[in-house]
Amino acid sequence: TVGLSYLARVDQTHAVAIVLTVPVGTWIDTANRLTVVRTSILGQRISVAASCAIFWVLLQRPGLSNRTVYGFFAVTVVFACVEKLCAGMNLVSVEKDWVVVITEGNEAARRTMNARMRRIDLFCKLLGPLAIALIAAASVPVAVYITLAMNLASVLVEYICIEMVFRRVPTLRRSSVQLRLAQRSRLTPLQWIQQMVSRILMISSSRLYFGHPAAIPSFALSLLYFTVFSFSGQMLTYLLASNINLWQVGIIRGVSTAFELSATLIEPRLMKRIGIYARPCGPFPGR
Repeated sequence: TVGLSYLARVDQTHAVAIVLTVPVGTWIDTANRLTVVRTSILGQRISVAASCAIFWVLLQRPGLSNRTVYGFFAVTVVFACVEKLCAGMNLVSVEKDWVVVITEGNEAARRTMNARMRRIDLFCKLLGPLAIALIAAASVPVAVYITLAMNLASVLVEYICIEMVFRRVPTLRRSSVQLRLAQRSRLTPLQWIQQMVSRILMISSSRLYFGHPAAIPSFALSLLYFTVFSFSGQMLTYLLASNINLWQVGIIRGVSTAFELSATLIEPRLMKRIGIYARPCGPFPGR
């Protein structure tokens, strides 16, 4: 039952992220860049901290009624949806917008920065789950406390650091003309609802996407995620339901992340040899 509940929670968070992708993307393209990233940081950290607080209550009061437990579970699902949405917002805003602006006109620097950011991301994904899994294997309440404390402490650090980057790179500031145009384009409530429905259904954007040369490569990339051999929430739930210990799951996930981490070291060197684009058959461009 716990496994099925967790799987339902994961599916709901992904569904919310998919439905709200277009409105969030529009906001990223038009709003103040610093405001967008700060909002994503606060959304992620506050959601995780609030979820930890709920878990703390459940651990302190194991005799709660089923109705109360289900109510808490519903609240954690909402927090998970917010966290998932803000995590995607942060990823797209920083990696697909900030990095592009900062390294504009310098492809080598862009590849290097992308590789380094990916390396940092994977290292954190390696160290964090492994550490929490080992702690949870010894004491689940302590793991909840540490997760809560780390999220509360990291908010201030992330908040300040992202502002430092924003101030040091003047090109990240959108001109007042761009912001005024975005404000003038505001519609009436009815028009806004119609526009949002059109965007959520992705009618016009779907035509643009499937007519773009990047459609087939991006679709091929998405097929990589249609597998159970990835340590996502579903796979972790299955492993835990199969009576595999938390520390064992942490080690397995750590080994998987280590292989991903090695790719960030190989990729920049490989790109220098074969270039960014390569034909499926025949020689590479420029050879």
